Amino acid sequence: VSKDKIAILPAKADDEKFLYGLRNHESIRKQMFDSGSISLDTHRNWFAKSLSNPDRDIFILKKNNTKIGQVRFDKYGTIAEVDISILPTEAGKGYGTYLLLKTCHEYISAQAGIQELKARVKKISIKAFLKAGFHIDRNEDVCELIFSANLSNIIVATTKSWNIENFYSLKESETKFNWILLKNKQELITDILDSIDPRFIFFPHWSW
Repeated sequence: VSKDKIAILPAKADDEKFLYGLRNHESIRKQMFDSGSISLDTHRNWFAKSLSNPDRDIFILKKNNTKIGQVRFDKYGTIAEVDISILPTEAGKGYGTYLLLKTCHEYISAQAGIQELKARVKKISIKAFLKAGFHIDRNEDVCELIFSANLSNIIVATTKSWNIENFYSLKESETKFNWILLKNKQELITDILDSIDPRFIFFPHWSW
């Protein structure tokens, strides 16, 4: 991630075509609860309303000036629901985690009334959320995850499998903190750390 020119920008009118293609991509639809494709007219109507909705914020992730993903926040009182999607060609490269780390922490800082972020996802989609500090509130085929604005953030930076297992154990037992996992040096950058503002960073067997 750190080697690429990354930008996260508020969605604009000319992002409509990209978001439509992302929403209807076959691989992404498999991860959605409503896995059917939608028409362009339906999408245009939704997107126009989204841009004018004060309780909805959509951000576009760009890599080297190419759009590769989106994250959306829908505010309901003191809670905001999070939705994220990354182009399948860019999946598994850390962009989803980066996008969540940057936007979730900055969104909470900017939205004084938000106490929790929530995500409702299929199990195949939870890894980036867990690494970004969310914890599982309900663990079923459809998982509900929560990130609390009122808890301190703790980062564990490690490469070793046994430390990563310990990280997930700590997430379950020490729920008074938001536990965040960074697994490579491309993620441990000031851009992310400034957004997270962690109370502590632990480096068990970091090796760099």
